Amino acid sequence: MGGFIGAVGGLSFVLANAGALPGVLVLRVAGVAAFVALLAMLILRPPPAPPEPSPGAIRVYWACVAGEIAALPLGAAGFRALDQTDLVPAWVVLVVGVHFVPFASAFRLPMFRWLGITMILVALSGMAVTLAGVDEGARAAAAAAGVVLFGAVYAGSRAHSSPAAAAETRAGVRRR
Repeated sequence: MGGFIGAVGGLSFVLANAGALPGVLVLRVAGVAAFVALLAMLILRPPPAPPEPSPGAIRVYWACVAGEIAALPLGAAGFRALDQTDLVPAWVVLVVGVHFVPFASAFRLPMFRWLGITMILVALSGMAVTLAGVDEGARAAAAAAGVVLFGAVYAGSRAHSSPAAAAETRAGVRRR
């Protein structure tokens, strides 16, 4: 399920932000193709089901989701008030990236830490180049965040595709 959510998120970032960028058609077609390829991979070679998360991990998950729900519109309103609406796409990436970081410890999956940090860096880079005067820098960063999510889905599903990893997952063993 996580891979599907990540693939949908990646596609959403690409489709929502490619419109003002050069090569919009190529970007959108590539995004859809990546999504379809990941979906096929997840269906044809599904990763093993992860172990049940602990009650603490579930609390962390819902706290992060609640934080996202609050932060997204508040940040967008703040950027509107500052007349910096062009930074909103990167703000969305930043919030999504931040929400992944606590998942690493809660779910004992270090990949979430690296995914979160990567998305945070992509967001901050997009904001910086936009503030430096690069048109659509934040949108380009948001589209790039979609590619990052596609990569994470691929890497995450491949990390669990070996027979040893599948056996560990079925036994409830998690790698660190």
